[in-house]
Amino acid sequence: MSNILAGIGRGQLKALEDRVAQKRDIFHYYSQTLKDIPGIDFMPEAPYGAANRWLTVILITPDAFGADRETVRLALEKENIESRPVWKPMHLQPVFRIDGRNPKDHNQIKKTHPARVVGGFDPARPRGSELPRYYVSSLQD
Repeated sequence: MSNILAGIGRGQLKALEDRVAQKRDIFHYYSQTLKDIPGIDFMPEAPYGAANRWLTVILITPDAFGADRETVRLALEKENIESRPVWKPMHLQPVFRIDGRNPKDHNQIKKTHPARVVGGFDPARPRGSELPRYYVSSLQD
């Protein structure tokens, strides 16, 4: 890291606590506003720490919600709201294959990992931590 980058980083650290608080406030607003909608869940916070909530990830259960994540993504896109599917969970990444087994070879015994990934998305709105409330609240519509 260059001295210039280190200096920029030090300057940004002064605002970090405020930025994280603002992102947590945005997450809280979304989770409270959408909490009573069946089939919509939010990533829980681990009991051993506090997430920075830099991304707001919404889990969609299509049967309960009435639409899958792609339908929701396309509906948001029509309203000029960017969203995207979340990435594949780490335990399903190829680098974590157990014993180098080929997951496409169904003759091999395959260890499974419990995970509830039925369709999540990240409402990838402009991510500034200083978003006005009216902009954040437009997602609920």
